[in-house]
Amino acid sequence: RIRVCVAFASLSKLTHMERLAVILSTVGCAGAAFAVFDLGLHARMNGVIRNIKLMGVRQTKGERRLIIAYQGMGRVYVKADGQPLPEFLDTNWMDQDKDFGDRNCQYAEFAVPSLPAEISVVGDTTPHTGSYMGTVSKPAVEANLRGRLSERGQVEYARDERMS
Repeated sequence: RIRVCVAFASLSKLTHMERLAVILSTVGCAGAAFAVFDLGLHARMNGVIRNIKLMGVRQTKGERRLIIAYQGMGRVYVKADGQPLPEFLDTNWMDQDKDFGDRNCQYAEFAVPSLPAEISVVGDTTPHTGSYMGTVSKPAVEANLRGRLSERGQVEYARDERMS
């Protein structure tokens, strides 16, 4: 969290980065109010799908599930050995943060494939507009990851395919 000084002015017509520049330039000015901004707060749900992490198989809700962490607005799709895996949609972000840790990301839970398995994860960004990020379009190439799970469900390797 960053404590900054905000002047009493209408900032609503400026973009997020313009507002941030105005706010940072007014630190220490007279006639100002203090506010606390958490610049990492919006990473979980805004922007393109990015930072995909293969977390492996975890025990949750009384069963084993394959857990994928990611940031951005949209979904991720998972294949194991070329076969699509169904996603569980029976939980919420608060339960997931409690179970897997608050890492400023979203979690997706999938059925566990036959192990060992080659895993492929592909992001699917939802285009959106907002005051924090501006307009976010679907990227030409979505974030994607390839990895391998061991017989015990542990991650043997995981790499971003765009960087290979």
